[in-house]
Amino acid sequence: MGNFPSSDPPVNRKLASILAADMVGYSAMMAWDEQLTLRRRIEVRNTIETEAAVGSGRLFGQAGDGFLTEFASPVEAVRAAYRIQTELAQRRQEEETYPQLRIGVHLADVVPEGEDLFGDGINIAARIEGVAEPGSVTVSQQIFDHVKRTARLNFEDLGDWILKNIPEPVRLYKVLGEQAVHSYATGQTASAPPASTVRRDRPSIVVMPFANLSGDPDQSYFVDGFSEDLITELARFKALFVMRAMSPLP
Repeated sequence: MGNFPSSDPPVNRKLASILAADMVGYSAMMAWDEQLTLRRRIEVRNTIETEAAVGSGRLFGQAGDGFLTEFASPVEAVRAAYRIQTELAQRRQEEETYPQLRIGVHLADVVPEGEDLFGDGINIAARIEGVAEPGSVTVSQQIFDHVKRTARLNFEDLGDWILKNIPEPVRLYKVLGEQAVHSYATGQTASAPPASTVRRDRPSIVVMPFANLSGDPDQSYFVDGFSEDLITELARFKALFVMRAMSPLP
């Protein structure tokens, strides 16, 4: 039998760099001081929008403490993510309880629908953000391949990760900071060790999500907040590589 063309209309797609950001410990902050947390969320959103605009990006989605931003350029997406984290880190120096973000960046085909975007690539960006350290920027292999020569940033190779509901492993890289000497070959400073050796020398710890055993669904915010606070405190130890598991042990 011959092949018949599909009757479905072609899907409008485009390539985009997706920046997914999420406030660390949001549920616990809301329980502690709701009004202050809402003000801080607005401030964080304004920071994301301002830095995104510098790189011709736009915020296209927000749900609670999560933000989704689109960029045409992978380099601009990663540079914006780094600027956002730098700005928030400076605020935390003045106010220790100022919110932190996790940020993940991924390059993929997306499907525009009005002002919104859909597609598996957005889910991957969100999953990458979910395993990023508080206050850090983590990017996929697809992003790294595009930005390593021109973003003027150093990266740490985190290896292959199995992300929740993503069928294939995703290789991840963490942004370490600005380059002192640009290297077109590796995306590292001239004096830095190869990325693949950095993680080997650091002990790793995985924080599993805590389960709410109280029987009261209203206490879930406390369970989530405790996990987030524990990760945040452990992340203060620079000698540790802190990871967050996506689901609790059965």
